[in-house]
Amino acid sequence: MISLAFETPDGMLQQLQPLGDFDWVLAHRLSESKAYLEYYRSLEEAEATVSERPRFKVLDTSTNELFAPVGIQQLACAAYLCRPDYVVAPDWLLDAQKTVDSLNEFESSLHFFPGGTQILPVIQGVTVEVCLWSVSVYLNKGCNVLSIPYDITVTRDIDTERMSQARQGLLEQILLDFPGVLNWIHLLGFTNIEEMNKISRKSLENPTICFSLDTGFPIMQGLQGKELYKNEDRYKKIPTYNQMKDISYADAEAKDLLLVHRNIALVRKEANNHARLFGLDGF
Repeated sequence: MISLAFETPDGMLQQLQPLGDFDWVLAHRLSESKAYLEYYRSLEEAEATVSERPRFKVLDTSTNELFAPVGIQQLACAAYLCRPDYVVAPDWLLDAQKTVDSLNEFESSLHFFPGGTQILPVIQGVTVEVCLWSVSVYLNKGCNVLSIPYDITVTRDIDTERMSQARQGLLEQILLDFPGVLNWIHLLGFTNIEEMNKISRKSLENPTICFSLDTGFPIMQGLQGKELYKNEDRYKKIPTYNQMKDISYADAEAKDLLLVHRNIALVRKEANNHARLFGLDGF
């Protein structure tokens, strides 16, 4: 099973964001979009008035959308606006050394964040060997959670099939080299349905690890009149969120909304294709 979080146009947050298992919050949108900010403010206010556990939230540095992480000060401000359980550590595309080195600075500034906020490190690197070195560094620091970008070890001008093969190969090696030490592996971004199916199977073989994924791809494709499995895009040169139509749910065409919901259902079907109950506290 793969827990899912969706990245959604501002005008569709109320209708689509709750369809995910948890929230993936983009730091730059909290400062750029009044609607995005108000959605998470209202969510926090609603959670404060009910006895149920607050929705699990991860605050992202927006590296994928901006090609560099937002600054720590902006990230800390964003954290106070959405109160995340985890915040993604700053990372630089394909630069393992810079990403690993920056973790020390980030850890030392965690006191600027709301109490209880935890760190989700990111693997970067141009080779599997370098990526595995990053994992060993994180584990030596006591981390038992990590995240893997969709374009790990590759460039964004290749097709999603080769992207998924690269990430699956790295994931397989991580599980072989570091057995029994990780309890959460997050997949940063969607490549294709086939990868979802294979990683869902992988979750059965590793029942102590929670797998999760954030994506706006099924929504973006639906708004473009495309259906997963049939005519989906096979390239990700431009980040998905940057291609998202800025449109409200009420103004979207019915046929496009039908595809959005169909695509979400297809992704969820693959994520739960081999469903079982497992536990990462919070999901």
